Amino acid sequence: MKSDDEIIADLTGELLAAFRVPPYKFGIECDAKNEPTRVRVHRIEKAGKQGTVEFTNIREARTWVGNALHAGYPVSRIVGRVPIEEVSVEWRRNTLRRAEERAKLTSAQLQAMDDEIPF
Repeated sequence: MKSDDEIIADLTGELLAAFRVPPYKFGIECDAKNEPTRVRVHRIEKAGKQGTVEFTNIREARTWVGNALHAGYPVSRIVGRVPIEEVSVEWRRNTLRRAEERAKLTSAQLQAMDDEIPF
C-alpha cells in the first residue's frame, strides 16, 4: 500500500491538474468558531465552516494543498463559489485498500459478490 506522502503527492497532482489557468481556488472544512485552522486560509465562509484560499502561483498552491492534506483536512477544488471535488488522505487510503482486497478475490468470488447485489 502507498504511504501517506505518496497519496498526498497523487492527490495534489490530481487537484492541480483540473485547473487550466490561475486562479487556483481551494477550500477546507473547518470549525473556525471553536479552533484555529492548522493551515493558512484567506477567508472563512459558510458561517465559519469552510476556509478558502486562492493562489495565482501553482508552486504556492501545490505547497498549500500538500500541507492541508498532511494536516488531515479534506481539500476541495472550488469553481466560482461552489466546492466541486473533495479529496482526503483517509478517503484515498480506503479506496486503495478496497481495490487491493477486490484484486485478491477469484473470479468465482467476484461473481458471487455481484450476484448478491440487488437491483
